[in-house]
Formats: sequence, C-alpha cells, structure tokens
Amino acid sequence: MKKHLLLILLTISTAFSSVLNAQNEFYDESYIRFDNYVYKDSIKTVQLFREGWKDGFPLINLNSAEQLVLNFEDLSGLVENYAYSFVHCNADWEPSELMPMEYMEGIQENLINNYQYSGNTREQFIRYTLRFPNQNIKLTKSGNYLLRVFDMENDETIITWRFFVVESRVNVSFDIKRSTQARYRLTHHEVDFSLQPGKYNLTNPYTDMKTVVLQNHDWQGAMRNLEPTFVKSTELVFNYDDRNLFPGLNNWRFFDTRNLNYIAENTREIEIYNNRYHVLLQQDEPRKIKQYLDRGDINGGYLIRNDDRRLNDILEADYAWVHFSLPYPQELKNGNLYIYGELSNWRIRDDFKLKYNSSTNQYETALYLKQGYYNYLYMYTKDGSDSGDLTFIDGSHAQAENDYSIFVYHRQNGDIYDRLVGFNSTSFPR
Repeated sequence: MKKHLLLILLTISTAFSSVLNAQNEFYDESYIRFDNYVYKDSIKTVQLFREGWKDGFPLINLNSAEQLVLNFEDLSGLVENYAYSFVHCNADWEPSELMPMEYMEGIQENLINNYQYSGNTREQFIRYTLRFPNQNIKLTKSGNYLLRVFDMENDETIITWRFFVVESRVNVSFDIKRSTQARYRLTHHEVDFSLQPGKYNLTNPYTDMKTVVLQNHDWQGAMRNLEPTFVKSTELVFNYDDRNLFPGLNNWRFFDTRNLNYIAENTREIEIYNNRYHVLLQQDEPRKIKQYLDRGDINGGYLIRNDDRRLNDILEADYAWVHFSLPYPQELKNGNLYIYGELSNWRIRDDFKLKYNSSTNQYETALYLKQGYYNYLYMYTKDGSDSGDLTFIDGSHAQAENDYSIFVYHRQNGDIYDRLVGFNSTSFPR
C-alpha cells in the first residue's frame, strides 16, 4: 500500500514539475513562440506582407509567382549574419508532422543579404529586407507557416512571424450584419458565412475541417472551429446568433508622426532632448459612454512614412518617443491597461503597459516608434487573464467599420497536415 501511495506521489510530482518547466520555458526569451514575436530588444518595426498588398495578410497562393516581403530594423548599429527558415504548422499553430523536405524545395536555411543603412536620422539603424519564395527556396504545401529569423553565429532566434500559403479550393461568402439579438444590436456584428466547395472533395466537415474567423488581423479574439449549421449539396452554411458575435469596437485612435517639423492632429508638443525626438500626444479620454463619431481609420494598423524628407521616406524615417496619457479618476485595482493594435504586434505586451501616475491622476507610457501614421486602442486585462477587453475604455458600436477574414482548413484522408483550402476577407459596414 505504501509503495502504491509513493508511486502516485512521484507521478503527481513529475507531472507538476513538467508543467512548471513548460511555464518557465515560455517566459524564457529563448523559447520559440509560434506567434508574431521579437526576441531581441534592438529589433524594431517588423512588417511582413505580400508584395503590392501591404494592408493585407501575409498570404500567397500555392504554386504562384507571388512573394512575401519581410522588413525589420536593427538599432544595434551592427551588421549581423541573420538567416531564415520555415516551419509548417497545423491549423492550431502547432508544428505539423511534415518533414522540411516535404514542404520545401531548395536550401532550408538561407542568409538575409539585403540590408541598408539609415540616413539623416538621429537614431541609426540597419534595415533588412527579405523576399520569398525565391531562387533558393520554394514552398510546396499549403497551410500555416512560421518564419524564423535567427543569428547564424549562435542560432539564437531573433524573430518569429506567421504567414500563409493557400490553395484556393473552397469559395468563402460573407453575410455580415448587426447582431440579431436585441441586447447586442447596437454594439456587435454577427459574422455569418457560407462555403462552396465546388468540385473539391470536402470530406466530413464536422471532423476534417476547421475554420478561423478574425477581426482586423487580431488573433487574440479569433473564433475557431465553428461547425456548419446547415449542410446542403453545394454549400455549407454557418448561421449562428451568438457564437459568431464580434464587438463593433470604436473608431481607432490615431497619431501622425510622418512630419516631425510641425504639430499634427492629436499631438500637443514635439521636443528634442538627449538627441531623440519626443512626441507628446494630446490627452486621451475614455469613450465608453460617448456618442459614436464616424471618422476613417485603418482598423488598428500603421503605415511607415516620412513626409519631411523626400529622398527616401523609409531610410530617412526617424524614431521618436511617443508619450500617451489617459486621465482616470483612480488606479484600476484588479487589472491593467495596454496600448494595443498592429503597433504592439496584436499582442498584450508588458512594454506597452501604462502606469498610473497618482500625482496627475492619469495612466501614462511612452513607446519608441518609427515615423508614420498609427492606429491604437486601449486594452484592459484583468489580473491573471491572458485575454483582454478593447471596449472597457473605448466602448463598442455597431456602426464602426471592421475588417473580417475567414480561413478554411481541411485534412484529407491519409494526410498528416492541415491544408489551407479557402480564404476571404471583407469589411463591414461598407
């Protein structure tokens, strides 16, 4: 009996140690995350997009001539031997069972040889550019991919970034409307959709297919694995009242640092000290109960540009400390506020957290960002939670326009990976 009890205790202890080790690994900066993540402090302004489609997802069609473009900047001032490789992933962003030679043709690890130096800037940086697929590497399977940029000298991971290769077999149609539930009608969007597989053999859609619905490129609030409510001979219909609701959010806040020689809208002051620009934004204010005002935005994105120098609006685009402030009567006791959007890589990040200043009764932070036009909202997270609420400070309105995207994955009989067989994106309201 004692031996049996000891065995149980040892098993529990081993399992608990495994969980702790996994948690410790995650908070270790060398741990590879299958997400958009930067592992080196000197790396800034990472962007991955399809050539000619900067506002869209980093997505290309299988066996096409399309290329993805990766840009990032290193503020260390040193030219490094950065290289890249790819990992094929399943629909849930875990590595697939495919071996590299089963989803790639060519050299599996390649150097990034294209880099340029900044010019006429206070902050010196080196800008790296990579285009792929290229003459060295071709991707042969559809699905989710993780791009890994690493240092060839020590194999340390520098960047991981998600992208997609689609084989368009299934057509995706949207039917987005305001929520049909009365209590959400003024605040939420209902994302109904349908799939038309055509001649593609979409085997059991309840077990072999997965869908992902995104709002504004934001994976934090992704809706996964909705099942069809109706299966017709030529169409699969996804028509829910509750499981497919997204908050309409609000117009995204913005600031404009494209020209540091004059005060743009929402900017209070521009200063230079310690040889760095400091942009002090106008005080923000909570908008949860304010009336909705319709004005254009770019749905949480940002655009890099320098309008005060004309020779090269990228290499001559400087960096500046951007100062945010949000008056609030008292410090929130059970949660925190974060700046959120593409500028935070659509992640809740500690370096984007605001601190409460009791002497001024406001939340404050400063972010070091490249010149450009930026959208952002305030994200509230409860203590102990890894998700957040964009409506806590900024409210939600059904009139607000958002981008919606749907990814359709399918695993055919005998396959050991998830194909990406359908994709579509739209805006609502238009």
